[in-house]
Amino acid sequence: MRNYLMGLILAVGAVLAVPPVILAQTTPPSGAAAKATPDLSGIWSRPGFHAELTNPDGSPLIPPMQPWAAEISRARSRAREGGDSNTWAIDPRLACLPSGLPRSYLERSTFELSQVPGRLIQIFEAARTARIIYTDGRKQAEGYPASFLGHSIGRWDGDTLVVSTVGFNDLTWLDRGGHPHSEDLRLVERLRRVKQDTLEVDILIDDPKAYTKPWGGKVAFELRPDWELLENFICMEHFDQDHLPVIRRLTEAFSKP
Repeated sequence: MRNYLMGLILAVGAVLAVPPVILAQTTPPSGAAAKATPDLSGIWSRPGFHAELTNPDGSPLIPPMQPWAAEISRARSRAREGGDSNTWAIDPRLACLPSGLPRSYLERSTFELSQVPGRLIQIFEAARTARIIYTDGRKQAEGYPASFLGHSIGRWDGDTLVVSTVGFNDLTWLDRGGHPHSEDLRLVERLRRVKQDTLEVDILIDDPKAYTKPWGGKVAFELRPDWELLENFICMEHFDQDHLPVIRRLTEAFSKP
């Protein structure tokens, strides 16, 4: 027994005598030594007014549409100019509905990103719509109720957050040009902070029912550290100025024989 106790004491003493540096080498890195997850938090705003996705040279981006999608897009464009009599062609934003995606990134777009463990919370200033991008490793939801912003999951690819979104309803347009989508739409976004004050969002629209091949473009946003989202930025406050004149014009066009 005495020999057993003596051996145990010597063993413990040997462990305690190991230099701290050697012990530290057996411990997984943490803090600054661990690879940090990029932080996309902040309020981001798109400078200028861009109603649709464009080519790198700024020219209009014409997606490769299936025949039915092309017909709907043309009808919606005519309705915006007051030359079509199909009431279904009216822009849903005129009814104060959420813009959906990717349209929420276009036009006068400002949003806030809040990054917390397991998810990224995105709040768009227009209509104060909120979106959750799950980054906890869960799978894409099946049977998820269709909605304006769908169901989103994200994963990190280096310094880029790759987001996959499905489950969109049929009430939104992809952009102001009236490009439609089907229930099979899958939106893939790649969010990357290319500079401290610049966020780049690469958008890929994959919807084989509506388009002959995937298409999309890039949108850049500037960090607005001194901004706050406007709580009173709701559709009805801009109804008389921004929406009512257009609705009256469309109504007059629809009433013509």
